[in-house]
Amino acid sequence: MNLLKKLLCVGALSLSLTGCMEQQYENSINHIKTRVTHKDYTSEVKIMGLGIDWELNLVLEEKTIPERYDITFFGDQMEFKVNDKKLFDRFELNDTADVSYRESRMLTYYDLDKDGKKELIQNEIIQNKFIDAERLK
Repeated sequence: MNLLKKLLCVGALSLSLTGCMEQQYENSINHIKTRVTHKDYTSEVKIMGLGIDWELNLVLEEKTIPERYDITFFGDQMEFKVNDKKLFDRFELNDTADVSYRESRMLTYYDLDKDGKKELIQNEIIQNKFIDAERLK
């Protein structure tokens, strides 16, 4: 089979599959026990450099990179890296915490046996978004 015929077959197959597919999204709030594995403070940095303006003139530019309060929570093969001063001040290295997060999933349904009823064929986590952390004793 030549390349053009193969591409047409693949295209026709993908069109027939997507016509019968349905995707839904689910969100849930979950909790996980974690440990603070990393803390790093970086102060504000000012950078000076040369740039070019709209008229192609050399200009001196200044850019400010804001301070960062990075803290990492790790537990059950999940890691959350957060830049948050309040959390940074609230936790010490190796503290345990209950992290709440929003899990977003994409569910894909397809009528596999052509009976008019779509079955779940894929359940994929597409995002875990950090919400907050509370210290555990």
